[in-house]
Amino acid sequence: MMESVLYSLLAISCPFGMALMWVKERGKGNAAGHQAEKVQIAELRREIDQLKAARAAQRVNNDA
Repeated sequence: MMESVLYSLLAISCPFGMALMWVKERGKGNAAGHQAEKVQIAELRREIDQLKAARAAQRVNNDA
C-alpha cells in the first residue's frame, strides 16, 4: 500500500515540477526573447527589401 502511494506521489510530482520550471523560465526570459525576435524580424525585413530591389533592377535590365 505504502509503495503504491509513493509511486503515485512520484508520478504526480514530476509533471508538476516540470510545469513549475516552465512557468518560471517563461516569465524570466520574456524581455530578452522579445528583443531578439524584434531584431531578427527587422533583419529579415531588410533582406526582403534588398531582394525586392534586386529583383526590380533585374526586370529593368531585362526590359532595356
